[in-house]
Amino acid sequence: MPLISEGNAAPGFPLSGAALRGDELVLVSRNLNPVRYAVIDVDTWSLVRTETLARGDGAWGTTAAPDGIWIGLFGAQGQGNVVRMTSGAPQVRALLNTQYIWDLASDDSDLMFGVATHPALVFSLRRSTAQASDLGVVTNPAQRPRTCAIVGQRVLFAGAESGKAWIRHTDRSGRDGRTVVPPAIAQDDIVYCSAALPDGRVAVGTGGDGLATPAVAVFGLDDSRGAMVVRLPRESLVDTVAVEGTTVWATARPSGALYRIDAGTGDLRRVAVPVPMSETRELFLRGTLVIGASADGSVWTHDRSDNTVERHTPTDLGLVSRAQKPQSVLATSTHTDVGGSFSITRHDRSSSVATTRFVPGEPKAMVDVDGTTFMAMYPIAEIWYWPPEEAYPRRLTQLPNDQLRPIDLVYADRIDALAVSTTDDRSHSAVHTVDPVTGRVDTMFDPLGLGQTASGLHISGTTLYVGGSSNAPDVAAFDILSGNRLWQVTDVAPGGSFVLGLAAVGNTLVVSTATGWLARIDLRTRQVVQRRRFANEAGRMRLAGNRVLLVNAEVLVEVNPTTLATTVLEGNLDAEVWGWPPLDVDRTGRAWLIRGRELVHT
Repeated sequence: MPLISEGNAAPGFPLSGAALRGDELVLVSRNLNPVRYAVIDVDTWSLVRTETLARGDGAWGTTAAPDGIWIGLFGAQGQGNVVRMTSGAPQVRALLNTQYIWDLASDDSDLMFGVATHPALVFSLRRSTAQASDLGVVTNPAQRPRTCAIVGQRVLFAGAESGKAWIRHTDRSGRDGRTVVPPAIAQDDIVYCSAALPDGRVAVGTGGDGLATPAVAVFGLDDSRGAMVVRLPRESLVDTVAVEGTTVWATARPSGALYRIDAGTGDLRRVAVPVPMSETRELFLRGTLVIGASADGSVWTHDRSDNTVERHTPTDLGLVSRAQKPQSVLATSTHTDVGGSFSITRHDRSSSVATTRFVPGEPKAMVDVDGTTFMAMYPIAEIWYWPPEEAYPRRLTQLPNDQLRPIDLVYADRIDALAVSTTDDRSHSAVHTVDPVTGRVDTMFDPLGLGQTASGLHISGTTLYVGGSSNAPDVAAFDILSGNRLWQVTDVAPGGSFVLGLAAVGNTLVVSTATGWLARIDLRTRQVVQRRRFANEAGRMRLAGNRVLLVNAEVLVEVNPTTLATTVLEGNLDAEVWGWPPLDVDRTGRAWLIRGRELVHT
């Protein structure tokens, strides 16, 4: 039977980057296909034009240079991923063999600078020729550059090294390098953003130690020990800084607040919360306005003359909602929810109406509890919920701040608790149990041991199965009542990957990895009795009664729990998703999944 389409799975206009040049504000979409490049007149707040780019998924790194707006695309590695936009199609392209270009910095000279990861790279780019050069600043794989700023004839590059703050500055050729981390922020997790002051100092924003109580630090490149450091209470990460004279403006997560800091006295003022809980992608100063570009696609202003705040939604700006790359799918008895970028879309079955709401991040995993959707949110490490009778999602609780990336979320009905697996994206992971009423969180850190990332989850009775991630991933079973580990099986699948799929059928536990391996564990002997690779990649696994369903970007298959043979149920999916291809099964046994960027079901 052909798949039935419910239309655009996750409509929206989320932002990745922004730049201000004169009276034009440029907004670059995220996870739309193709990438949209929208130009907004900031005097009238009207859409001037929209361009499309033939490659990439968005652009974190953007800069306003004398010859136009330069943007660094992600999702376009090796395809001309640094481009100059003036009007119409891109004018110049530079090819960098790196995936994520996080930041670009330019001034009146011909050289501009940038930082990237996957692989890590600090580079210069000559605008007149679009020729890029590796500056050799990254010297070991533990360094992850995130931001850069031109400070006179020096260039500052910053980010993290081995999970702690890293700052280095060089001359414009990449030579005469010096590492300068103010001692007061040396234990912070990352330097996330930066801006130069007119007096030659630099302001940086951090993610605090364990992503708690981040800082804005202002210091001279030759006097980092004398840094003025201001901590932002109740925040996790400073996501933007902008400078005017000796005043530093900053935004922070998870609150979404705008702060003003006097770089001379250290006086801190929280002045507004323009888009509560949202990430601010870029921050600009123009006349009396502080202008922020929010990840949800809106643009806000704070007028310093009268302390008023205005928010312009994507609809207000004339931006048309497009099909995002979906991140997660949840099917309840009455509706199906799809997680996007800073949004969740509810597809109501009875009316066939889709409603999109803001959430403060990416719903990486979702679970249904009696019709209420619970979602685990990246990057703010929070659990949110959306009851069917309410118009908007709500916050339930905070997970440990540094466990910012959720992987899976399940419901244990025997103890009325959620279980969620997370990682800090470095060396530690955790499994948390969460009370869905009170929000109480109990955490087991590194439940499979150091070096294993807790990944896929599955509940059967009072047993919680946890898949690992390493060169030879493990699977473990825990008693959900006591939290005690019952057993752990090593080397479940070869090749190294995340164990995403787990399904208990009788005396068998079926396991799948993100690299397409299947394994069968005998629950009586607790031994791996069979392994088989069915594809090069795989996404989520779900049970439909005793049927084991598994999806990847191309096919939906049924896995025989006895032989691991796979039967193709649906093909030609060509799913365009952010992360692992999602799948869920409703109470009638219908499978809900993604084809292209459509929500479809069997």
